[in-house]
Amino acid sequence: YNPWIRSHCTPEQAIDMANDAGAQFIMPVHHQTFRLSFEPFREPIERFEAALQKMPERIALREIGETFVLPL
Repeated sequence: YNPWIRSHCTPEQAIDMANDAGAQFIMPVHHQTFRLSFEPFREPIERFEAALQKMPERIALREIGETFVLPL
């Protein structure tokens, strides 16, 4: 998102979009995959976790290779 804010959302904007959509869980993607911007490598997921610190159970995946089972 830095410097591509017109093409990519910030972690906080992603959470706002998920909230607007009524999502119970949020699965962040495109973090820790490629270095395409200027922010520190783990900054996006760290900001995402910080923004959801009062509701960490909403984060479906945090690390590459992690699995998530959708509750029935």
